[in-house]
Amino acid sequence: MARYPHKAGVYAIELIASDRIYIGSSTNVPGRWYQHRLHLKNGTHHCPKLQYAWTKYGADAFEWRILEELPRDCSKVEILAREQFYIDSLKPWFNVLPTAGSRLGSLDVEATKRLKSAARRSVTDLVTHCPRGHEYTPENTHLTKRNQRICRECARLRMAAKLATETPAQTSARLTRGRDYHERNREHHLETTAAYVATHKAEKREYDRIHRAEQNARRRTTMTDEKRARNAELQRARRARLKEFV
Repeated sequence: MARYPHKAGVYAIELIASDRIYIGSSTNVPGRWYQHRLHLKNGTHHCPKLQYAWTKYGADAFEWRILEELPRDCSKVEILAREQFYIDSLKPWFNVLPTAGSRLGSLDVEATKRLKSAARRSVTDLVTHCPRGHEYTPENTHLTKRNQRICRECARLRMAAKLATETPAQTSARLTRGRDYHERNREHHLETTAAYVATHKAEKREYDRIHRAEQNARRRTTMTDEKRARNAELQRARRARLKEFV
C-alpha cells in the first residue's frame, strides 16, 4: 500500500479478487484509512458487509486507493458531494448507505444486527487461544453477558498475583468486606434459595438420581472424618434455617 501525506479526498477500499468496493471520504484520508483497518482488525467495523469480507479473506485481499484528492480547505459539503458522485457512478457493493453522510436508506435494525453478529462470530471463531496462549476450551472459557470470552486460567493467574502481593491488613479488610456482604444479604439469599428449592424439587431429585453415584464416589476419595463431621454440622444448620421460610 502506498503512503500518502495528510490530505482530503474520496477513497476506495477494493476487494482485489472482485469488483466489490467501499467508497468513503474524509478531510484526512490516511487517518481515516487507519481507523478503517483498526476497526476491521478488531471486528467492530460499522459496515457489516466489509467486516465479513475482511474477516473471511484477510487484509492482504484488499487494496486502498484515493479516487480524488481535494484541497485541504474544501468544505465538508463539497467533500460529501464528490463522494456522492462516485457512489452514484460506481455503485459500491460494500456501502450500505446510498447517500453520502446520511443514514437514509440504511438496512433495518434487525438485519444490521444479524450481519454484525455474523461478522463478530467469524472473528471469534478464528481466535482459538487467549493472548497468553491458553486454549479456549469449554472448561477454560467464561462467557460474559455480551458474549465475550474470558480465559479462566488467565483470571486465576491474575487473582493469584493480586493475592500474593496483599499485606495482612489488606487481607483482613477483604475478608471483613466479604463477611459484611454476607451478613447484609443473608436473609435475601435464604429466601431466594427457599423459593427456588420449592419450585425445582422434581428437577433436583432427577439430577441427584443421575449424578448421585458419581458424586458419592468423588466424595469418598477426598473426604476425611473431620470434613465429614463439619459438613454434617453445616447441613443441619442449613436445614434449620430453611425450615423458617418453607
